[in-house]
Amino acid sequence: MRHITLKLGRFNTAILIGLLSIIFSMTITYIAISLFKIPRVPYVFIFSVGVPAIVAPVVSWFFLGVYFKQIEMEKQMIYLATHDSLTGLLNRRAFFEQAQHIFNNSEKLSTRLAILYLDIDNFKNINDTYGHSGGDTILSSFQSILVHQKNEKQVVSRFGGEEFVVLIEDANLNSIKKTISQIQNRISNHNQEINFTVSIGVFLFLPSANTDLDYAILKADKALYKAKSSGKDCVWQYIDGYYQMLTT
Repeated sequence: MRHITLKLGRFNTAILIGLLSIIFSMTITYIAISLFKIPRVPYVFIFSVGVPAIVAPVVSWFFLGVYFKQIEMEKQMIYLATHDSLTGLLNRRAFFEQAQHIFNNSEKLSTRLAILYLDIDNFKNINDTYGHSGGDTILSSFQSILVHQKNEKQVVSRFGGEEFVVLIEDANLNSIKKTISQIQNRISNHNQEINFTVSIGVFLFLPSANTDLDYAILKADKALYKAKSSGKDCVWQYIDGYYQMLTT
């Protein structure tokens, strides 16, 4: 019922309720006339049609307004609970919920996933130099860059602070390099007063019981730490049991 109401919209639903009320009223009137031998005078039928034709749409329009407003508030509450307030990206909890479905599907199909763990370099210095409004500007700019390059096989999330995570479905080394190259190029070409760079940790893996999402995030995070420790503005990956720099 809710699906039909949302599909029709408030106006069409009110009209439909009005028509159904008229049909119901005429049916009741006809039954009453037949059972109680009421004379079939025109005003009886006019009354049975006129009252629901006027009352039903007006009353239903009011209650439908309340109903649709409640639905809209529910949508807003769900959005606020699952998205970061500044960037509009998925928050950490919502990311794991969506990523788990992808993980399960990839495990069944034996397709690889990749985790990109991204961190804006020297973010504290940006806040100290330009204030928190400057930091927010950088976060919003970086969000735009990530969303602009995103495709249907990627899930993008702000993990907190200046940290972001990208999950890539059906991944391989070429798709990873392509994604990172697009991100780096857009960072280099972005037209903002405040320049910034990012360090990235990468983990390409085949989902299994021994390699779950928590483990993948941990390995990508450690690869990010290697990137930070080796001078920042670079990419490191965890592969075959050890960490190495990844050139794009």
